[in-house]
Amino acid sequence: MLKRILIPLDGSETAEAALTQMRHFLKRQDSEVVLARIVEPLHVQRMGELSVPEEVRREARSYLEKWERRLSDEGVRVRSVLGEGSAADELLKLVEQERATLIAMTTHGRTGLSRWVFGSVAEKMLRASRVPLFLLRSFEPGGKGALEPAAKAERAFQKILVPTDGGKRSLTALPYAIGLARLFNSSLVFLHVRELPLSPPGSFAGMVPAWPLASAAPPDEPTPESSLASAVERAKAEGIKTESHVVSGDPASEIVNQSASHKADLIVMATHARQGVSRWVLGSVTEKVLRAATVPMLVVRTEGSA
Repeated sequence: MLKRILIPLDGSETAEAALTQMRHFLKRQDSEVVLARIVEPLHVQRMGELSVPEEVRREARSYLEKWERRLSDEGVRVRSVLGEGSAADELLKLVEQERATLIAMTTHGRTGLSRWVFGSVAEKMLRASRVPLFLLRSFEPGGKGALEPAAKAERAFQKILVPTDGGKRSLTALPYAIGLARLFNSSLVFLHVRELPLSPPGSFAGMVPAWPLASAAPPDEPTPESSLASAVERAKAEGIKTESHVVSGDPASEIVNQSASHKADLIVMATHARQGVSRWVLGSVTEKVLRAATVPMLVVRTEGSA
């Protein structure tokens, strides 16, 4: 996962927070870093064509070169790529071209002409990327409109929260959680949320839809209890300290609440779990957790997700 890390930057301190946190990984893993700056066309020329002013290109190249030198001086294997066009589309192309194994980015970047807001670039990457994403959420302190990263400094991953709904797909993220736990000598906190018929009143400002009761699992699916126990045993077999918890409520709300109550430093979860019986679809639980969590997330897209 950490072999080649793509880090999108847009020139803002908020986006650069991903670099700060990724240093924590690079100290423990000999990874290659690919810095990406995508400049979007700003000027409309005759015939309706879009173009990027040369001074914008020069500024973007200079910015990337600055970070290349800084990281290289710290012993990081690093190079950079400058692209033009739609940020999300170009980044997804770079993931394939550079054979990236991880994308690390904040959910916001520069405000104004180049706005990387959640619901735009980060959301598209979350939905379309086939490689794991390490995401740091930005927030507005005091509601004053100035974006700041949820984690400004390197965060020690002492506790990693691993939510599961009991389905096979929700365990897709387990190898990544185990790998990080071994890398950082972390403990894993497994969480299973029993869904209620309705979301708690006022949960997520009323934006979370009603959740169906989890019915009996299909014959080829493990029960939530057996799946949770299996995950715990797999981690213990690797010598990792574990704990597990089962709670009832709205999945997204409980993941956020349990992350805070257990003082988790990272949430590792898959974008999909069991379909039909208990559906954690992207655009629902994963996105809502990202919008509300105050710790970084590692999101692993499962096979067959939309």
